[in-house]
Amino acid sequence: MKYVPVRLTTLKSQIPFTFDVYVKLPHKYLLYVRNGDDIESESKKRLKKKKVKKLYIEDSDEEAYQQYLDKCLESYMDDPNASVDDKASFGSGVAENASDDVYDKPQTEESYNKAKRASNTLVKMLSSNDEVLKTILSRAEQGEGTNLDKLKAHAVNSSSLAIRFGEYMGLGAKQLEELGTAALYHDIGYTETSEEGQKLFFQSIEGADVASLSAYKEHPRKGAEMLQDKPFADEVVLDLILTHEEKLQGGGFPQKLEKLTLMQEIHSLCCYYDRRITLLGATSDEVLEDIMVEQLGAYSLETMKKFKKFLQGLKAA
Repeated sequence: MKYVPVRLTTLKSQIPFTFDVYVKLPHKYLLYVRNGDDIESESKKRLKKKKVKKLYIEDSDEEAYQQYLDKCLESYMDDPNASVDDKASFGSGVAENASDDVYDKPQTEESYNKAKRASNTLVKMLSSNDEVLKTILSRAEQGEGTNLDKLKAHAVNSSSLAIRFGEYMGLGAKQLEELGTAALYHDIGYTETSEEGQKLFFQSIEGADVASLSAYKEHPRKGAEMLQDKPFADEVVLDLILTHEEKLQGGGFPQKLEKLTLMQEIHSLCCYYDRRITLLGATSDEVLEDIMVEQLGAYSLETMKKFKKFLQGLKAA
């Protein structure tokens, strides 16, 4: 029997499971909540206090779990008293589950569908709600652990940020879902990059040696190529993965595009902003100043001004 992890934050009290849930012990899996029961709020609090982040289900129950997530989402959307923290925890938890799958099995239809569903969840959770986005971006313990853990956190943050900023810029629901899905995938080329090139994901590329920089600059293309022959992969999503390091006037890579569509610009800007924070350790103020001064000309002035106003509104939320 095989087991797959599910984030504790995605399990909502008072909604019965249609599958068994297990805790992982050193040498075995122990049944924790039976099919037909729900997880109690106090149980979740105890597990959180013990810093348990994941529980487990049987792999044969994954579709039942996805349907359960749909019920939880509907419950949150219908509940006017649902807290910002609960919404943010659920939305980021669903996205974190998807990010795990994207990096573990990037070329499977199962992972792609999970990313799309996670993006759709974030679209609904973040709709006109800066407080939820602010809570997701500041969630505790994000990015702790390995470099891969940091990349996964960056994917979730970039997805959330691109969705909410895209909405702020007037994009429709389908475009927002595409943005969110692409952001969850945008750095998967990391797994196909040389060790020297991988190091540049976590440090400034300024002054890097030619070999390392050349390897790093190919990661958008490598990421898109991992999905380009998959019939389930959306062309818009593939394009956004390929262009997430592009900037205006040929200042980006790998294609050195002169012009960007609004979606490409939003995606590139949000990925750049969160990379500087989540992977390089800069503050929001430092990155915003860099964007408005050092990156002048990299994005359209109108988009940059709106991004600055958007971030100022986020601070005030």
